[in-house]
Amino acid sequence: MVPRPPAVVYEAAPSYVIPAPVYAAPPQVVVAPPAVYQPPSVALHIDRDSDPYYHHRHDDDCDDD
Repeated sequence: MVPRPPAVVYEAAPSYVIPAPVYAAPPQVVVAPPAVYQPPSVALHIDRDSDPYYHHRHDDDCDDD
């Protein structure tokens, strides 16, 4: 009678085959990251140019120093 229960666990194996297809989606996710990496590059360039300008403008506006 004990060996009967194990047989049911084997039937669950087929269910595992369905999740396998989900692995095929990951490849598409790898293509998305590259696109997000490019935008940051432009933001970094603007941040660097805006930083010096913003600091200088603030100093000129504040003649209290």
